[in-house]
Amino acid sequence: MSKDEQNDIMKKLFKHDLDEAILKVFFYLDPDSLKQSRCVSWEWNNFIMYRMWNSKTWRKKLKRRLESRWRNRRQVPITELAETGNTVMSMECDEQTVYCGLSNGG
Repeated sequence: MSKDEQNDIMKKLFKHDLDEAILKVFFYLDPDSLKQSRCVSWEWNNFIMYRMWNSKTWRKKLKRRLESRWRNRRQVPITELAETGNTVMSMECDEQTVYCGLSNGG
């Protein structure tokens, strides 16, 4: 299904005020996709902000779902490094690694 077809389906749902169906569509998106969905249109942004986040019921459901995703995600292996005696001055990270800047410049 193309993005245009998906947009048409969502437009029809909005046009016919099928809020419960729209809520379920947005609910099953991962957090990044839900955030990106707010950028699609003014209508989508307002719906997500006011019908999902301002609804106690849906906000509670979203919170439980996010907590569940966080608790059940794949564990990241931790590798301990030898004691260097240096102080960690800065830290940066990407999706896989944490980088530490040490007081000795290492």
